[in-house]
Amino acid sequence: GGLRILEIGPGPGYNFEFYPPKSEVTAVEVNPFFEEQFFKKQVDHPHIKMERFVVGFAEDMKGVPDNSVDVVVSTMVLCSVRSVEGALKEIHRVLVPGGKYYFWEHIIE
Repeated sequence: GGLRILEIGPGPGYNFEFYPPKSEVTAVEVNPFFEEQFFKKQVDHPHIKMERFVVGFAEDMKGVPDNSVDVVVSTMVLCSVRSVEGALKEIHRVLVPGGKYYFWEHIIE
């Protein structure tokens, strides 16, 4: 299999085209209205598998098991969470040992 990727706040899925082939993607998204769009993106991105959609927050990803993903991705998410520390703790919890967290932010703090 490929990488197990968790994207926090994928919205309409702008990052999906950049994921390696055979990646299994789980989304954690606060907006439940993106769920249908998430699974429809499978047609546009046949190189990856849209695995799961979890409605939740970065600081509380109880729908994602411990040590269950290889990579976590977030784009302009940490700037809008209630607790950066809480989000980072959850990211650490869901990553396998040696897993990677990739993020991009548009602000320094």
